[in-house]
Amino acid sequence: MRTRIFLLLITTATLDRITSSFTVCRIARKNGGDLRYSRTQLQGKPHNFSLMQERKVSLFNRVSIHLERNEIIKNPFRKRKKSLSVRLTILTTGLILFWSRFSMSIVSAASLGITSKSDNVIQKVFHLCAVILTGLIIWDTYKVQKRQSRDATSEWGRYAKNPVRRSYACTLLTFRLLPYMLGSRILPSKYARKFRISSGKILAEGLLRLGPLYIKIGQILSCRENLLPKEWISALERLQDCVPSKSGNDAVELAYESFGDKETFHKVLSHFDDVPLAAASLGQVHKGVLRETNQTVAIKLQRQNLRLLYDKDLALMRKLASSGDKFVSKISKNRSNQNYTEIFMDAQNILYKEIDYRIEAQNTIRFADGFGIGFGGKTVTLDNDKLPSAASWLRVPLVYEKYSTEKLLIMEYVPSIKINNRVALQEAKVSDEDLEFLASSLARCYLRQFCSNLFFSTDPHPGNLGVEVFEDRPPRLVFYDFGQVCELKRSG
Repeated sequence: MRTRIFLLLITTATLDRITSSFTVCRIARKNGGDLRYSRTQLQGKPHNFSLMQERKVSLFNRVSIHLERNEIIKNPFRKRKKSLSVRLTILTTGLILFWSRFSMSIVSAASLGITSKSDNVIQKVFHLCAVILTGLIIWDTYKVQKRQSRDATSEWGRYAKNPVRRSYACTLLTFRLLPYMLGSRILPSKYARKFRISSGKILAEGLLRLGPLYIKIGQILSCRENLLPKEWISALERLQDCVPSKSGNDAVELAYESFGDKETFHKVLSHFDDVPLAAASLGQVHKGVLRETNQTVAIKLQRQNLRLLYDKDLALMRKLASSGDKFVSKISKNRSNQNYTEIFMDAQNILYKEIDYRIEAQNTIRFADGFGIGFGGKTVTLDNDKLPSAASWLRVPLVYEKYSTEKLLIMEYVPSIKINNRVALQEAKVSDEDLEFLASSLARCYLRQFCSNLFFSTDPHPGNLGVEVFEDRPPRLVFYDFGQVCELKRSG
């Protein structure tokens, strides 16, 4: 209920800000671009001015008096094509006004609908209610941030049950990013870089706290160096394999749940390391030992309530896609261009397949068979005599399919170095010639997937690619995680 009232107040404040801004611009145009005007000029309008509008009038008057000789401020509407300095001035002024008055807008939002002719007592009551409501919202935000400081994933379940909370969190994340993004644009390069580094950390932390789907978005963006600054890319790379995970007793309880019960867990494993090796959006990986064969294995455990989170989030996104289609159909002349609902349904099928580890186990086996790779990285004879086994330059951790379930995946333990970790690769004495060989191996691998196997991995970010180093032979490329794959069909 508090959230709905808060959204109502914010909507009222936003509408008031928009209407007053239009009034300011309209009168400024009539005055030849002069922003100086008084309340008497606004009398006779079809609506009365609210408290926020009066403050905006006063602020514009002060600005215009001090900058009267500045052509940019005096006549910003003279030309349609504005220079960069004009655009920056208008943007900076607008953001300062918005940022400095955001809290005040919340506090006085309840009284914005009350005109200047209303009784003062009523205004005071509305102000008091708004202040109390604002205090409750601030206290609730403080508690959320305190929980997230201990566990960044603590609000995932709450956000799934109440999408409005996530919308509020997205809004706060946007407001936190705005000053840094603006600073990185207008400040000298020395300080702009610091602002980009800070904003990248804020974005990565914000996506992490919003939930698994947003982490996926961050993983995709971390591979697009052509879209984002390198400082943001560096910050988003942590979402590939360094997502907060459960350890200790929490990890053991998660393992019990994934195995089905405690008895099955101890029947399959003789040892379980409760400190995870890596963690991503969907699960975390631990090291253990099989009781039957005494082999060291990697155990992939799915996060709790992941399917419930997907059900809630994807239902909301489906509505957004449907609304997008309706909006585009009304404004677009060519209505056959894009169907966002169909695109979303394809993405939804891929995402649901990714959280079923039984499908991932089948994908892993099929991928390894296509390259002639067996357990232990050994060569397997292929049915196709044209292509030899790739076991000498490629490794795939095979799975123990009989132990795998929807939430559990047991596979070979294959330690490696992350493919973009140049420092670790240098410490492992990987030479430039070896790096060229690895690049060639990666190209060969995908050409073979596309042209021969007709089956390829669609999620090759650095968190899923490793380098296996040897003392007496060239390094070998390691492919992990086959939750997202695609199959091609021959034409003709």
